[in-house]
Amino acid sequence: MSANRHNLDDEANAREVITALQDEIRALDARLRGLHEAEAQLLATQSLLRTVIDEIPDFVILKDHEGRFLLANRPLASFYGTTPDQMVGKDDADFSASPEQAEFFRQNVKAIMARGVTEIVFEESTDDETGEVRYFKSIKKPFVGPDGDPRILVIAHDITDIRQAQARVEASEKLLGYVHEATREGIWDWDIPSGRLQHNARWFDILGFAPEQLTGTIADFKNRLHPDDLAGTMAALESALAGGADYRHEHRMICQDGRVIWTLDRGRIVEWDSQGQPIRMVGSFADITARKLAEQQLAESEERFRRLFEDTRQPLSLIDEGRFVATNQATLQMLRMTSPDQLIGRTPGDVSPPYQRDGRPSGEKALEMIQTALDLGSYEFEWEHVRANGECFPATILLTAIREHNREMMHVVWHDMTDAKKAQARIEYMAYYDALTGLPNRVLGQKLLSHAITAAHQRAASVAVLYLDLDKFKYINDTHGHELGDQLLKAVAIRLRSQLLGEEQVCRLSGDEFMLIFPSTPRPDVHNAMLRHCKQLLTSLESPFDLDGIRLSMSFSAGCAIYPQDGMDGDTLMRNAHTALYYAKKTGPRFYRLFEPPMNADLIRFVETREALRVALERNEFELHYQPQIDLSTRRVIGVEALIRWRRPGVGLVMPGDFIEVAEESGLILPIGRWALYEACQQGAVWGQRGWSNLSIGVNLSAVQFREGQLGEDVLKALDASGLHPARLDLELTESTLLCHQETISSTLTSWKALGIRLSIDDFGTGYASLAYLKRFKADTIKIDRSFVQHLLTDQEDRAIVKAIIQVAQSLNVCTIAEGVESFELAEQLASMGCDQVQGFVYSKPLPPDAFEKWLLAAEVLP
Repeated sequence: MSANRHNLDDEANAREVITALQDEIRALDARLRGLHEAEAQLLATQSLLRTVIDEIPDFVILKDHEGRFLLANRPLASFYGTTPDQMVGKDDADFSASPEQAEFFRQNVKAIMARGVTEIVFEESTDDETGEVRYFKSIKKPFVGPDGDPRILVIAHDITDIRQAQARVEASEKLLGYVHEATREGIWDWDIPSGRLQHNARWFDILGFAPEQLTGTIADFKNRLHPDDLAGTMAALESALAGGADYRHEHRMICQDGRVIWTLDRGRIVEWDSQGQPIRMVGSFADITARKLAEQQLAESEERFRRLFEDTRQPLSLIDEGRFVATNQATLQMLRMTSPDQLIGRTPGDVSPPYQRDGRPSGEKALEMIQTALDLGSYEFEWEHVRANGECFPATILLTAIREHNREMMHVVWHDMTDAKKAQARIEYMAYYDALTGLPNRVLGQKLLSHAITAAHQRAASVAVLYLDLDKFKYINDTHGHELGDQLLKAVAIRLRSQLLGEEQVCRLSGDEFMLIFPSTPRPDVHNAMLRHCKQLLTSLESPFDLDGIRLSMSFSAGCAIYPQDGMDGDTLMRNAHTALYYAKKTGPRFYRLFEPPMNADLIRFVETREALRVALERNEFELHYQPQIDLSTRRVIGVEALIRWRRPGVGLVMPGDFIEVAEESGLILPIGRWALYEACQQGAVWGQRGWSNLSIGVNLSAVQFREGQLGEDVLKALDASGLHPARLDLELTESTLLCHQETISSTLTSWKALGIRLSIDDFGTGYASLAYLKRFKADTIKIDRSFVQHLLTDQEDRAIVKAIIQVAQSLNVCTIAEGVESFELAEQLASMGCDQVQGFVYSKPLPPDAFEKWLLAAEVLP
């Protein structure tokens, strides 16, 4: 029993144990289920946390104390081109090609962990392949891990877009600053409801205020406005606000120092309220005082130009697109028009003949002239015009291109050449034709003879030159006076013309000497033919001449030379014809001779004179006499002309007309001329030292000196040796010198003018000189030949000639001096005609230096 009881107790105990074990198993199973549930929940939480971390766009990083990654989210892994799991246990050096950058990151986190304080760090990362730089704002929080080791949590926010936007803003602001600085304009910002007005520094600089000196309201603007501009400016501003348009206005403002400046104010509405009312306007402010002053000066200049354009006596016009758009009264008077409407709107071709002198249509050529002026800037030319009354006239036109408001216009300056052309024609007529008889003169005669020789050579014909001379013509002048002598010469010219046939020509060479040219005479019979011509001419001239009731019977002598036997050129033929005439006159009146070689006694005289001149140079037989030149306005002596004389032993005082021609032909004129130049300069210097420092010294020059000598050098040496001031030296050239040696003397004359040496044209009117030569060679003085002066009081044609010469000289600003003045009445007449100076026997004959000094001392002022 007791055993059974014991078994029962053991069984009971066993059941209790089993029950207890079952309870513990059930409890353990419950705990295991709890643990599984907690683990599952933890895993879910971890997964959620991981998902959250991976979805955060910022970089989330957990590093250990050595900077190795313990955790990295997906954005960081993507940035490095890997996965989060592959980053664990590695550091930045494993993902960056830049060791320096990786080391910076490692040292930075170690330093922060050492300090144990959360820090915000701005850092950047550079892609070594692309070079792209990314900017980050990183929060770095250090802490201690479960194992007791330091850890650091990094959350890095990519701020690259923000940094780039800031950089763009900074660049824009910097650029705006440059613009403001470059434009030098003030900027203003107006809060309309409050009236607050803000300005930049330039606004204050322009007006000269410091910011603290003003209230910063719209009242500042109003108070600085010029009183006269206040109402208009505010009205413009209010109009812009009311209409929503841009504001722009020019007005004056008063600066801090009281100065008044012109300003350009511009503004634009930039903000409106909910009711559409403007609440903010921004604008700029510029100082335009300089522009306004320039505009005022331009307006004044335009007004002066308008008055000058309209009031000047010079004809002026404007052409636009080929038509006249403006003109002045002088132009209308020139064109004989009464109203501008007669010209405005018309073309240059409309006031021109159909064709110009070159045969081209006027309208077509006018367009070409305008285009040339546009291409060159200006263009001057001659043009034929038609006045309103139908009269044609020449004019010089100066076209100047002007540009106005992006338009190209033509400024036209007209110069009516009618009077100048008449004077030019008169001068040229005087150059080629004898003023008394109207016959060709020596210059034209030489040309005609040269042409005849050329034609005869081509035709194998002869040319005969006949010199004709009145016997004892001087007796007529002395007995009946020069006026009747001139009438006789005119009558002879008329009668000679009546005897000419075909191409035959008659010329007046000088005085009572005529030359007749018989071209293309058949060679076999030329000798007998010329004998018949001579006889017929002399016979026709034997008939008396009726002159103002005086009946004169005259005899003539003639000499003839024939091409080719008596000479191959015009000069030789003329010289031999003159020799034949000389022999005819030696024979007696009414004789004629044909040239024969033995007649050439002139050659003998030439040789004799030439040798005597050589001796004269060696023995110093030459001397200079001086004739005064008188200023007609002051009646004072202003200069002298040095005239050479030859005191020849056994002969006496020889005038230059008896030896200069031989000197020129032999070349001796070079040393003779050099001596005269040196002597005159020395004497002028002496007189200057004695008080006559304003006395000019006139020295005659020969064409031979230009052609064969070193005249430019001679003049400089003479001035240097004497010390004479160049302005006191007056070098006299003949017209023939200017004509024959233009290119040779041009540079020499230019150099002389540069030194101040004066230049005179001697014996003007007896040779050939045109306005072109006077202008080209810049002559200072024209010396009117005595042949035009001596009969001035009685001969109307001589007066006309002298008057024309004086007018031409005045138009060219050239002085005139009349030679051969032998009475005070004649001097007064010349003064009334505008002649500047005179010289002649009425004041003094040419005198040696000592005698001239005495005369000069007594002649301070002349009657």
